[in-house]
Amino acid sequence: MNGLIKKIGNWPYAITPAIAMSLLSVLTLVLYLPTLHYGFVFDDYPTILEYPHMHNTGWSSIFFSSSRWVARMLQRLGFAIGGMQPVGFRLINLVVHLATGILVYVLINRLCSQLKQSWFKERASLIALVTGALFLVHPVQTQTATYITQMGTEGVAGFFAVLVVVLFVATVLSGNLMRKAALLTVTLAIAYIGCGTKEIIVVLPGLLVLVDALLIAQGDVMTFFRRVPLHLALGCVMFYGLGRVGMDVKGVVHEAPKVELPNNRGNIVTQTFHETIKPNLYRWSQPKILFHYLGIFFWPVGLCFEYGTKIVKSPTAHDVLVPLLMWLVLVATLAWFFVRRAMLPLVFGVSWFLAVMLPRAIAPTQELICDYKTYIASVGIMFILAFIVIYALERGAEFIKGAVRQQVFAGSLAAFVCVMTISAHVRNRVWSDEQTFWTDVVTKVPGRSRAYNNLAIAYLVKDDYKQAIFLFEEAVRIDKNYGEPHVNLALIYERLGDRQKAAQHHELALMSGEMHPQLFYNLGLFNKNGGDLALAEKAFRQAIEIKNFYPQARFELAQLLQNSQRYAEVIPLCEETFQLQAESTYPFMELYATALFEINDTKRAKKALMRLDARDPKIAFMLGCCLLDDGQTADSIKYLEIAHTNNRHNVSVAYNFGQALMQTAQYDRALDMLGRCNNVVDQMPFVPYFKARCLQGLGRKVETKELLENIVQTTKHPVVRSNALAFLKTI
Repeated sequence: MNGLIKKIGNWPYAITPAIAMSLLSVLTLVLYLPTLHYGFVFDDYPTILEYPHMHNTGWSSIFFSSSRWVARMLQRLGFAIGGMQPVGFRLINLVVHLATGILVYVLINRLCSQLKQSWFKERASLIALVTGALFLVHPVQTQTATYITQMGTEGVAGFFAVLVVVLFVATVLSGNLMRKAALLTVTLAIAYIGCGTKEIIVVLPGLLVLVDALLIAQGDVMTFFRRVPLHLALGCVMFYGLGRVGMDVKGVVHEAPKVELPNNRGNIVTQTFHETIKPNLYRWSQPKILFHYLGIFFWPVGLCFEYGTKIVKSPTAHDVLVPLLMWLVLVATLAWFFVRRAMLPLVFGVSWFLAVMLPRAIAPTQELICDYKTYIASVGIMFILAFIVIYALERGAEFIKGAVRQQVFAGSLAAFVCVMTISAHVRNRVWSDEQTFWTDVVTKVPGRSRAYNNLAIAYLVKDDYKQAIFLFEEAVRIDKNYGEPHVNLALIYERLGDRQKAAQHHELALMSGEMHPQLFYNLGLFNKNGGDLALAEKAFRQAIEIKNFYPQARFELAQLLQNSQRYAEVIPLCEETFQLQAESTYPFMELYATALFEINDTKRAKKALMRLDARDPKIAFMLGCCLLDDGQTADSIKYLEIAHTNNRHNVSVAYNFGQALMQTAQYDRALDMLGRCNNVVDQMPFVPYFKARCLQGLGRKVETKELLENIVQTTKHPVVRSNALAFLKTI
């Protein structure tokens, strides 16, 4: 590292932006490239794999379609890169994380370089580099950067937030009026687009006020007030942008903080399962939660997806009063520094953190602690951490004499960043797959039933029933009201052939009161296998009612209806499924085509069959029949021959193949095919008539006449008899 920097004066180092960005890029790529092959984890399944419009939504229709349309756009890009494999989504997230880290470097470098306090100004490039490096490789950041779903929303919101702040700073500090106007236009446009990332973007106007008041105006109230119109303009643009994407800002401010929420299944954050999450107690819990978030940056040990923390019992509890008092002291200290215009950069760091986290402390959520929520807030803490590390290493290096102290300082700083990177690498491996992920949770926080249930599912997917049963039963032992483990236990026992135990667990799952779609899906399979098709149909319909996009339940229901020859119900069910998901619907398309074929809607059936694999004899037969009915006889022969080759004893295939051959004057082959249908003339009364036409085509008039006379005397089918009489008159 020492060779990459040049000394200024006695201590500070200046690193060129190009070298700094290169270092940040290398660090990030070394840390996160191995994660590209990691699998999907937890929320990635519903938000990506089970998201119905991931495949069939056009790019233009995504624009401003929801409060997270930008995230959906990037997900769509990830899908375009790698399909439904994680690599495309992880690659997009890696680029966003790296870009955000570089923007953090640019922001801190620009802000520190114009400060009045010489310590920060002289060390601007080094502070910016360390801040950017910590933002990119700190172990806490893996809780967001390696989590596909949250990096795709929280991370993208962070990117837009930092980008807007960088542009705002450039706008304010620009001395050229034309350049200032251009930058302001771009800033407002990016802020407007950023409204479609995630709801937390609402903190952006507050962050701009902090940056301006503390690091640009540097406590000068009059200087700050001259830019109030600029802040108001940006606030109005964002208010309009949030409304444009469907976010009711007034409703969120007035109603969301009052809502009582139930506990998440298997993740109880209240003292008992039956309690709801009360807004006031939720808010009184936040002082200790904020200290947790602050603490993990300074001591990133024991990081976990869940921590087992519960909402406080009362506002007077010691775990409310102690952290609240500490925060009040800290805020009072910051206010004192601000009034004295002292240590404003450090006041900025803590204030940035609080500005992002406090709004999240107001409206209750079902998850009490989520480390990924600190992604945007971490910018302020990384800045403070960079200051502490640089200051401490400088003071420590003062005890070393001679030029070697420069090498010691640089080496110590590099070692610190490397330790953080290695720690992040170790933490990253937890996110490699579901089994590793949930094993980490149950090891560190053994009292969370959801973690045991999800770990059990990881074993269930691998058909390790013994371990899965043990873990599901442990989940039930921890939380007797948790229905999902019973759903999964019923599935296992059904597979093992123990229908009695399966029925018991289905009953327990129903008693839990959880309207779990998988419960009704599994119950449908259970009843279907038991022969009770009416109950099976009812269960599948309940599963779809709870979760409209449930391909497995939809397919089982469609198949059940098909087997009951209720084709008129199969068709709209399949069509609705196609609207929800355009890809990966081959089984639905086959059911759809078959239903259309069975009701003789050959034109629509042909269109559907053309999208299927005609090497399948069943598909080839139906397609051949549709083409024959449509007058495309030559084309029909190709498909009917495939069907006949694979099933030479099927009289339906032989009958239709014979017709096609007859219509193309291949009379010898046609007679052979039609001759295979002699035993089913009662079901296929036209067989003798078609044979007579073939004989006539071969010039065998005597045989033709004898056959037609026999048809007239024996057939009971009026149309066949009429055709035979008309044919006789021509001979």
